[in-house]
Amino acid sequence: MAALFQWERQGAVSLFERIQSEGRRYSPTLQGQIREVVESVKTNLTNILNSHPGACQSAVELGVVDFNDAVSGTFDISEKIKETIKDCILRFEPRVSQVHITAKSNELEPLTLFFYVELQIMLDDIVTLTAFNIHLDNDRHYYLDLSTL
Repeated sequence: MAALFQWERQGAVSLFERIQSEGRRYSPTLQGQIREVVESVKTNLTNILNSHPGACQSAVELGVVDFNDAVSGTFDISEKIKETIKDCILRFEPRVSQVHITAKSNELEPLTLFFYVELQIMLDDIVTLTAFNIHLDNDRHYYLDLSTL
């Protein structure tokens, strides 16, 4: 237990990111650490949103329900998908404390669903806000615009 007191958060990136990047130095500045955490959250969300319930044995409910299952019996497809995305983010990304999602339309790609996502991320006692675009294509893959770091 004493070892936990000496644990280096290293910008609070995920465990797997810390393991994969052994020897990498993390930013010593607070702004750099915040940027690394935001990047880590977005990368994790890409993985979470493209998972499907039942695919992970240790967390059977991890992921977003199948598109067809999510919209059965509903008239507002984008509203149901928004709720599903929000629930998944809040449940499986513990660094996110609040989520607000807005459905957007794109006349150039009418078969693709677009969303604007705003997150409140906690890093120790610091709250940071970030936003990005996400879209669901006709192959049912969620894509996050990671260029808005």
